[in-house]
Amino acid sequence: MNTIDAIRRRRSVSFFDKTRTIDQAKIEELVSLAAEAPTAFNMQNWRFIAVIEPEIKKQLRKLAWDQAKVEDASVTFIILGDVTGFKETAQVMDLSVKAGIIDQNVRDYIANAASQFYREPQIARDEAIRSGTFAAMNLMLAAESMGMASCPMIGFDAPKVSALLEIPENLIPVVMLPVGYETEGNWAKKVRRPISEILSWNRYL
Repeated sequence: MNTIDAIRRRRSVSFFDKTRTIDQAKIEELVSLAAEAPTAFNMQNWRFIAVIEPEIKKQLRKLAWDQAKVEDASVTFIILGDVTGFKETAQVMDLSVKAGIIDQNVRDYIANAASQFYREPQIARDEAIRSGTFAAMNLMLAAESMGMASCPMIGFDAPKVSALLEIPENLIPVVMLPVGYETEGNWAKKVRRPISEILSWNRYL
């Protein structure tokens, strides 16, 4: 499936085939594709938890308004954003220095700029959420292209999820994302607004 087809076909589903699993290699491939998403300063400030253990999924369901898809999906991802990700910019950029893509001066400039830009906690938090969201969209499109379904969720108790999964304080649960194979009962993709209602040219009118 090409990218445009995946975008047009993807929809959020609520009913997953709980008898089907996704193997570890496929889950790692999904995360690898999610991690191709862009991040400011190349911070790569997202992290992923793939929950496949039935008992843990059952507990997550209780923290997500008892939505069955959290438990029924083959894997439920918790996509996290790191509010302190800018502190690792130099370390991440070292990989590109080693690969010959940038030099040490560029690496230092980017690392210093990131440290200055994210001194304000709210800006750092906004960036963590933005980066996690980009990664989630990549993961959903990758899943769609592989014949799987998904459903991004914000309806969960984030502090309790963090406690259950022992998530450090610097990592924000951005999206809960069940992924698997759909079964009967899901709606068709809901109709989108016409372009005339959402697109302005040159200024907002």
